Formats: sequence, C-alpha cells, structure tokens
Amino acid sequence: MNWEGPLHEVRGWSKLGRQVDALAQQHHATLVLDDRKLASEMGFYAGTSGRTLRIWNPTGARQNQFQMTRDLRDLPKRDGAFLVISRRELQPALSAAFAEVTPLPVELSMSSGHRTTPLRVWLARDFSAYR
Repeated sequence: MNWEGPLHEVRGWSKLGRQVDALAQQHHATLVLDDRKLASEMGFYAGTSGRTLRIWNPTGARQNQFQMTRDLRDLPKRDGAFLVISRRELQPALSAAFAEVTPLPVELSMSSGHRTTPLRVWLARDFSAYR
C-alpha cells in the first residue's frame, strides 16, 4: 500500500482547485458541477470561481446545501460562459440545456482516498433550462 500521509488528499484538492479556477478565469466562465463532494472541495479550493459555483441539478432534487442554494436554474443571469465539470458523461443533457457546448481537451482528475477519477470538462454557453 502506498500511503503518502494524511495531507495527500488535501494536496490533490488544492492542485485541482487551482487548475479549475485558472480554466474558469481563462474562459470568463461560471463554474458548474454535478457532484456534492466536488462542489464542496471546489468551493474551498477554486478561489473566486469556487465562491460563485453552481450545481447541475436537472431533477430539481433538494438533498444537500448546494442543490438548495446553488442550483443553476436559480441563476439570475443565464447568458455567458459556463465551465461544466463532471465524472459522468453529460453531453446529451448539456446540449439540450445550453445554446452551445464544447468538450475541452484538458486532463483533470478528482482524488478520493487512494483512487483517482478522471473528470470531463465542457465549455457551455447561454443556459436556457434543464430539459
């Protein structure tokens, strides 16, 4: 077992947060995530982008704080750029909800314990509504 110490996971989140914030700033985009754990970590580690993040929540569930207070549907200004990040394939649903969706060829991953999960990244424009 390769144990790197108690701060291994924190260091991974910090690096991911810097990468995500840089991408969001580069594209002048609002950060959108579909995972509560990822949203929690990025809220802390992704700087300015993390403080304004939104949750992708097409089912309208209200099971955690992010779904209750940061749902993308509740965003007053829906035009502009959105950086969408997920462990899952969201392309069909994103294409139905945004005027334009482009997958970004960047390599990001999320650490959880001793596992690393690749993340998918899209640049989307002009959110209309969940479909």
